[in-house]
Amino acid sequence: MGLEEAMQFVVEKLKEALLAVENFGGEALAWFDGVFPPGTRADTVSHWFRVALPWIIAAVALTVLFCFCRCFCRCFCRCCCGGGGRRGRMMKAPGRNYTMPRNDFESNPKGYFQRRQREEGEDDEDPGRNCTMPRNDFEINPEGYFRNLRASPGDHLC
Repeated sequence: MGLEEAMQFVVEKLKEALLAVENFGGEALAWFDGVFPPGTRADTVSHWFRVALPWIIAAVALTVLFCFCRCFCRCFCRCCCGGGGRRGRMMKAPGRNYTMPRNDFESNPKGYFQRRQREEGEDDEDPGRNCTMPRNDFEINPEGYFRNLRASPGDHLC
């Protein structure tokens, strides 16, 4: 099949598609005229609008209420939606297999490790790696440590 035959084939298919769209439009208009006859069209449309208006208002009100509740839950609720709200960003708890609020840890990393040591009696590991590190280096600047860990995860391996 040459280029000219392919172009002719495409043109034929486009003509068929245009004819189908034209026929569909005509069929749709004929159906509309059957459902809403031209003589009583204004009264019929007005009647359907009055009948449907309460349902439309209810649907819009429920949609707005649903969106408001979902937004409120995401912003303030800590119980069901994992809402960040005032807790902020989450992080993996150092040396543990769960997440915790990053602000709780960064505000007092020394206290976090002291509580953890009291609870479990474990040595502190380098957070995010499988080795130990000097506690003071981490406690002085935990935010900088995590920033460096994200920037170059393989540079400081034990």
